[in-house]
Amino acid sequence: MAYFAVGIDAANYSYAFRYTRLLLKRSIQWAAREQSPIQVQAPMCVQSTFYRQGDDKGNRIIVHLFNDLNTLDGHGLPEVDVPLREETVPIHDIKVRFRGFNVRNFHLEPEGSNFRR
Repeated sequence: MAYFAVGIDAANYSYAFRYTRLLLKRSIQWAAREQSPIQVQAPMCVQSTFYRQGDDKGNRIIVHLFNDLNTLDGHGLPEVDVPLREETVPIHDIKVRFRGFNVRNFHLEPEGSNFRR
């Protein structure tokens, strides 16, 4: 467990300063005591998560990457700000590492590209 003497949760929600995001990230890594089996190296505007999905054909791992770069972000009060996007800014050179998985196939969206190892 990590303890913070200040409300970094509200500060991160309202302002999302770089230092609060890094503090939360490193605190989670410290509390977990081991590396995540899937690691994403990307600009800080990219949010990531992963989960397993299974069916009668087997299991697959879904890695969801979300580009949260918004050129209008932060221009309104949080209680009335509408999360509209005027543009999509492309992000390049994202790296995803899988530790402890025998990954043979990749499928990328929205392009619909398939890759085999």
